[in-house]
Amino acid sequence: MRESKRNTTAYSYPKTKNYYQKVIIRKIFGKDCYKYFKALKVKLLYKMGRSFEISSFLQQIIEDDFIIFDIGANLGQYAIRLTRYLGEEGRVVSVEPETENYGFLIRLKNKHKLKNLVCCNYAISDFNGEAILNIPVIDNDIELDTRATIDKANYYFEYDKYVSQKVNVVTIQKLFCDLNLNKLDIIKSDTEGNDEKVILGSLELIKEYLPLILVEDSHREEWVKKLYETGYLPFYVKNKLFMKNSFEIRENESGIDYDLLMLVHQSGIGKYRKFIIE
Repeated sequence: MRESKRNTTAYSYPKTKNYYQKVIIRKIFGKDCYKYFKALKVKLLYKMGRSFEISSFLQQIIEDDFIIFDIGANLGQYAIRLTRYLGEEGRVVSVEPETENYGFLIRLKNKHKLKNLVCCNYAISDFNGEAILNIPVIDNDIELDTRATIDKANYYFEYDKYVSQKVNVVTIQKLFCDLNLNKLDIIKSDTEGNDEKVILGSLELIKEYLPLILVEDSHREEWVKKLYETGYLPFYVKNKLFMKNSFEIRENESGIDYDLLMLVHQSGIGKYRKFIIE
């Protein structure tokens, strides 16, 4: 069962295979080369047909003309896949605040001629303006850009050291209007503790279009209850291709993917019924 991560205090980055991979590559090739290696890995895994988190499930439900907001796009792990599921009328709006990552997104778009990918160099929150993006730094001078946040107060973890960047901040509502969009089908938000402000900061837009919402958060978070009050129901992906109501998942149940919580509005639950399992 995925529990709330709020108020987590000290956190030590685990010495996993991924950690040692970071250390070895940086020591051999240098700090700058590591990001290029990571971007190359994103492309290779895609070309090998590997799914990313719940992308296999999303492939089943995405229609040609979907408008998808990919907030916290990183190096395009979702973007490179979701754009392939769309037709000419569809769009993936990938939003990434970290400067280098945004540069790699642009190169990904140009290299693969992704005409239906829109890249935006912003942080998303509940206000329009500027903020400081805090990027954790761990031992061996490794920057964890995947855990960068503009909201340290609500961040899940604490680190001893950060590097910072000044970033422009917009709401989903403003970006939606700036891009002259007229529909909204999916919002994916992976913003390291800022998902509440990302989603609730544009709640009126969400009430109007009732998109599928994907957040890196627990279904037990207090803020998510505001979406339940709006008519949303919580699910997690099970066995890559199915979905199960979050409140019906047994402790230690196998096959559950907790990477992203899926919130489906009850008015549109019909199209998902064939994927829901008990």
